[in-house]
Amino acid sequence: MDPIYVFHHIPRCGGTSCKQALRQWFNVIGDYRGEWSEEATQFFVGHPKNLSDLTSNDVLSGHFELPGAFIDERYPEIFKDERYRLITFIRNPLDVALSIYWYMVANEQSHDSPYFQADPEKSIAGQNNFIGNILRCNLTNYKEVLSRYWFIGLFENLQESLDLLAKKVGKPAVDLPHLNQATKEYELSKNAREGFHEKNVIDF
Repeated sequence: MDPIYVFHHIPRCGGTSCKQALRQWFNVIGDYRGEWSEEATQFFVGHPKNLSDLTSNDVLSGHFELPGAFIDERYPEIFKDERYRLITFIRNPLDVALSIYWYMVANEQSHDSPYFQADPEKSIAGQNNFIGNILRCNLTNYKEVLSRYWFIGLFENLQESLDLLAKKVGKPAVDLPHLNQATKEYELSKNAREGFHEKNVIDF
């Protein structure tokens, strides 16, 4: 049976660039909420895509980061049928936290996070296992959860990861576009780095 691809787009892990590359190989079907309102979110959570409509020429792409719409809740069949090939990219957790901060600053979205503070160090101190929470990992099940993914690329080796993915899906290699970049150079204090590590053990 032909495979069906699903891209778990974890925010601030190079997913926007990867999605552009995936468009060179597949028809990308977005599964994202269109607005941030409570009404729009509730509608989104209650209306998943019909996976039976997907073919091997498609890739379903979404963040799957909301309660009620985590990937194992929204599409539990993905983990029961081997024809579904789940793809994601992950990144150093501290870099993710800083990228989230600078993204919110650049897009004036500080009101979207209860943890946001003007001081980057205070702001990232409120983040707790961002990646692990989206993947639904804890210190007991993380190996099992990660084993469900057919391909996990690394942001730090994005082009190399994408080249490997091209081979696995049997598609020509593409040069990775760099889109939606938000990270700035910022030197955190030693205390801030150590505190973040302690609070984000699952992610690391």
